[in-house]
Amino acid sequence: MTANRNSLINSIIARMKQGGKVLIVSHISPDGDSIGSQLALYALVKRLGCDPMIINHDSAFPKYAFLGKHPAVNVYDAGTVYPKFDFAVILESPDLDRIGNVHNLLLPDCEIINIDHHRGNTLYGRINWVDESVAAVGIMVYELFKAADVHIDSDVADELFTAILTDTGRFRFGSTNPQAMRVCADLLEQGASTKKISDALYATYESSQLRMLGELLAKMELYHDGRSCLLLSDKTIRDKYVNGSDELEGLSEYSLYTKGVRIGALLREIEPTRTKVSLRCHEDYDVAAIAAVHGGGGHRNAAGCTVALPFAQAKARVLEQIREALEI
Repeated sequence: MTANRNSLINSIIARMKQGGKVLIVSHISPDGDSIGSQLALYALVKRLGCDPMIINHDSAFPKYAFLGKHPAVNVYDAGTVYPKFDFAVILESPDLDRIGNVHNLLLPDCEIINIDHHRGNTLYGRINWVDESVAAVGIMVYELFKAADVHIDSDVADELFTAILTDTGRFRFGSTNPQAMRVCADLLEQGASTKKISDALYATYESSQLRMLGELLAKMELYHDGRSCLLLSDKTIRDKYVNGSDELEGLSEYSLYTKGVRIGALLREIEPTRTKVSLRCHEDYDVAAIAAVHGGGGHRNAAGCTVALPFAQAKARVLEQIREALEI
């Protein structure tokens, strides 16, 4: 590690060893990297003498309920009286807007530790550890465990393995590097269960979810001479199969599975004027730039946002952005 990296890690651990009430938060619509990293960090700061609380803007369950400590994750409630936090650790959020309403808990004297691997981070913390070369924030939390000389038990190993597995797209994304694989190898030695994690995320679906996948794939739409693909989860399909809830893990990746497709997207109709978009692309494109226009974020090859437009208009807008990205 570089001297600056060592200094940042040591500063973070030193602050944690001072104790106090700590808020652990990640971005809206938390994913596997968010939840896995938060639960692992929860264990670390407790071992270092802190009183932690995980609070997110919205839920990621039941999707990640297979992780043993999942009841520790709370969803922000404006009617709840929360403790005064001495410091906050904000994970994989390039700016404070990305944590949603949890921002209300950051009082002026609450120190912020900002740990992220997304580009464009606004460095809003007192301590800012931002490293775009890292495949998942779970790897950065792993490094904190190692530097603090805190044992990684099987629960933490599962949490960190989940973080890395999901944020690398099951090791398919270009961000998958030797560091990620070395960390995962060590997590396996510490008791991470690849079968439990993989089955829970990718092989334990309700029949309704698989039927929905079948209909979405049957109705997928190809554009730009087969170089782009849209999966369209409108209200009719969502109500028919999943009663408006989220689909199966990794569904957006199916938008890239057709030969010749370079950029894909899954559009979900959330409300009459709100459409959630998950974007994927191959190495030579950048969907994070598309998501950023709508206040979203992510990585070059995997990003997401919410478009403040009705479903049909959001589809047209995203298609135009994809066309521009493809330089057609």
